[in-house]
Amino acid sequence: MQRNRFFLACFIFICAQVYAQRYPFTYYSPKDGLINSRVRSIKQDSKGYMYFITLGGLSIYDGARFVNYSTQNGLANELVNDVVEIAPDSLLIATNAPALNTLVKGKIGTFKTADNFCPVINRFFKSKNGNWYVAADQGLFLFSYNRFIKIPLFNEKGTEIGAYVDRVSEWENFLLLTSWNAGLKEKLIIYDTIKRKVAAIDTNRVVNSTAVDSQGQIWATTNDGIWEIDTTSLKNGMIRFIRLASNYQIISKLKQSFALFDDDNNKWFFDKESIFRITSQGEYQTISSKQGLNATNFTDLFVDREGIAWIATDGNGIVKMTNSGVELLNTLNENPAAISSIFQQGDSTWLFNNFNNSIYRICKNSMSIFPLSLNQLNIENIYSNNDKLYLVNQSKIIRISEKNNANSYKHPQTIFSEENSALGNGVIDPYGNIINEVTRNSISFYIYVIADKKILLKYPTGSIADQMTIDREGRLWLITRNDQLVVFTLHPEDPAHYLQLLKDYSKKLPDLSPRSVMIDNKSNVWIGTRYHGIYYISFNDLRLDSIKQFTTKDGLTDNFIYFLACDSANNIWVGTQTGIDKLFFKNGHYIIGNVSKNNNFFQSIHKIVVSKDNTVWALSNEGTVLKISAGTSKRSGITPQLFFTNIKVDDSSYQIASNKFSFDQNNFSFSVAAPSFIDEKSIRYSFVFEGRGDNNWSEPSNQSTFNFINLSPAHYTLKVKCDFPEEMYPSQTISYSFTVEPPWWQTWWFRLVVGLFIVGLLIAAVRFYYKRKLEKAKAVLEKQQAIEKERTRIATDMHDDLGAGLSRIKFLSETIGIKKQKDEPIEEDISKIRDYSHEMIENMGEIVWALNEKNDSLSDLLSYTRSYAVEYLSQNGISSTVEAPDHFSQDFVSGEFRRNIFLTVKEALHNIVKHSQANHVAVKIISGKQLEIYIRDDGIGFDKKNIRPFSNGLFNMEKRIKELGGILTITSDKGTTVHIIAPLKT
Repeated sequence: MQRNRFFLACFIFICAQVYAQRYPFTYYSPKDGLINSRVRSIKQDSKGYMYFITLGGLSIYDGARFVNYSTQNGLANELVNDVVEIAPDSLLIATNAPALNTLVKGKIGTFKTADNFCPVINRFFKSKNGNWYVAADQGLFLFSYNRFIKIPLFNEKGTEIGAYVDRVSEWENFLLLTSWNAGLKEKLIIYDTIKRKVAAIDTNRVVNSTAVDSQGQIWATTNDGIWEIDTTSLKNGMIRFIRLASNYQIISKLKQSFALFDDDNNKWFFDKESIFRITSQGEYQTISSKQGLNATNFTDLFVDREGIAWIATDGNGIVKMTNSGVELLNTLNENPAAISSIFQQGDSTWLFNNFNNSIYRICKNSMSIFPLSLNQLNIENIYSNNDKLYLVNQSKIIRISEKNNANSYKHPQTIFSEENSALGNGVIDPYGNIINEVTRNSISFYIYVIADKKILLKYPTGSIADQMTIDREGRLWLITRNDQLVVFTLHPEDPAHYLQLLKDYSKKLPDLSPRSVMIDNKSNVWIGTRYHGIYYISFNDLRLDSIKQFTTKDGLTDNFIYFLACDSANNIWVGTQTGIDKLFFKNGHYIIGNVSKNNNFFQSIHKIVVSKDNTVWALSNEGTVLKISAGTSKRSGITPQLFFTNIKVDDSSYQIASNKFSFDQNNFSFSVAAPSFIDEKSIRYSFVFEGRGDNNWSEPSNQSTFNFINLSPAHYTLKVKCDFPEEMYPSQTISYSFTVEPPWWQTWWFRLVVGLFIVGLLIAAVRFYYKRKLEKAKAVLEKQQAIEKERTRIATDMHDDLGAGLSRIKFLSETIGIKKQKDEPIEEDISKIRDYSHEMIENMGEIVWALNEKNDSLSDLLSYTRSYAVEYLSQNGISSTVEAPDHFSQDFVSGEFRRNIFLTVKEALHNIVKHSQANHVAVKIISGKQLEIYIRDDGIGFDKKNIRPFSNGLFNMEKRIKELGGILTITSDKGTTVHIIAPLKT
């Protein structure tokens, strides 16, 4: 027995590291937004943004999008050498030109030094004492007080050295300088910052890089391998290269490589085609094309704050290796992997490779191979129990006992074979017996208990049991395809009743179409189904307590669940027809992690086993094995923050400090990012936009840009939340408040002015209303007064004209009576009565004409006046001519106007007939804005000075025209002319 153990140890040592892993990689190229595929180096700022320094410009990646800068944006040269952050959102950019650019809040600028001098900077370096150095083509410079101060580097002969300085590292008070020009004599220069002089020079080896690990050891990658620099000799002013320790001999021969030590004390070395990682525990990892890395010409390696490795290439863009703990085994000992079965026993993972008919045992990253001398078996299951292996194919169970020293198993024995029977899945129970599903004649289904060559029990089931499991109490659980979930107790003391039914939950389950079953560490049952995802059933002392379902809506990769497994941390591993998922309990609920999606591995997983150290081995339908190591690449203490990366208003970018916009700036676009790169595509963003009446959060999605168009003037607040995949970080929230100001006609001061104006209008309207009302009342009163005046005038006229005439008639009548008594002649008196009567009739007609409203037009006035003049003059033997327009205006004229104009004309005609001795009278009428009437006779005229006393004719004429606001002019020269001017009111 001791001999076998010794041989096994030797065998494991010989076979260590003979299986090839394939790791998940993510590639970024110009089609993804990278500015150029020739990447020189990689940096990260305090926010977590990634900076890719290329030969064609600078790319900044925030996890959601690339932002690129080139000479078109203001860079001095498209070939970028280095980038350094001097403050948040403020960076210096060194291009391959004697100039320095700035990048402040996304804007490229030019940095002006105090003396306008800038070397061609290759790299920035900040020492432990806070000093900034730059490695430049012109040598080493100290950047201080806004200027580059040349540090003199002289050899022992006083010759200046140190041109084309490229890389700088620091050990205690020494700076280790290397050059990018391999043709220079000085390959490595040590500069003492205290003595301010060159302490040592090496001219023998081309040194690519130097790095100092956490223990203070100096590593140097050279053209003839990787060496350690003796620190004791260095203190004494000597450079001495010493061999690496024996545990580093695997990487000591690497030539033309570069070194990097990350914050987790991992050591990374890379050349143009391969990357080597030595973990803090001393484990080796190789990353190259054999591990699925489809890129070469590596130029830089960077490990970010989350522990993610980024690889820069010259021509293949950027490669990201998110999780080095996920590996795909597709070859075993240089043989293709066609794994048909997998089994876990303690620290040992057993696999059967159908390709070469061999058994493989992997234990702690080492592998043993045991070829079988048997014919091709097509093994579907492996069971292991102490020193015995059981191989199961469709029809047989073969037991192989102890190992011999020819790296194979001997004494193979068939312990079960039954005609017309097909073997399914099973388990090894705590007593070393095999419990397996058996289908007989394709119509009968059983559970067999097999011990060595003996069948202890055949237990009939109603359908196929695809998976069965043993819980912590040693009870057997199984579920059949006809929804029969049962639990058995095991009784090895009574083989005939080895399985005794404890509980049957068939009637308490929904329609499941089950394919797998598993008991977790808390005695809860998990059932995988054909169509409905996973059912989680909690029990309380075997009493069914609750049922919860998980489907693709909850994040599962697929609803077809082939296999379920549980690790010691009670994480549930789910094998689906399209990959593997992980369910784990966190923050009071279960979270689904999409392992396959995150690592770009999509194959059907038919079986999962978990080792003691929680390493998960998942067997795919293609015969490959996915190995998932315990833990994660995420570093503790790092929580990515959520940032607004861009704000666009009507396609113009604005700073986050801007928060007031005009009314016509109403189309907004907000971009956010949370710089986490473990699985940036699975980060989910949601938002609530306050100010539009909807204060509900949107559905989470991977859309990180939010657009809002045609915003009305108002105050708005945008709140954005991001949720990280698998809740690996707490949710982050950010908000931004801004105001779309109203147009000037909607401002408060304009509304105040408008309000005051409206109030003024109301006051004016009220005032106008009452003024109009007063005017109307006044007009009514004036009309009444006019009526009264007219009545008085009419009464006066009637009294004067008619009364006087009647009085004369009365007097004449009395005179006739007296004369008749005296028998005197009365004919003269009768003639006077007749004349007075005619005169009274005419006066009465004139009064009636003046009162008639139908004659209130200018046309009626002038027609009546013209007719009267012609008839009156004709009756008195005077010829006349009247010059007047063909058509008179129909404008309204008042009764007073008509009467005064008519009586004035009448009085003028009366004077002509009575006093002028005229033979002809000419009348001319002109009407426009005013009425003009000319009356001219050819009589003897008159002298105003000789007018007889108490004559009122001319006085009345002037009075009447004056009352109308007009002018009456009388001239006498070879006749008399009366000129009447009276304004017409419109």
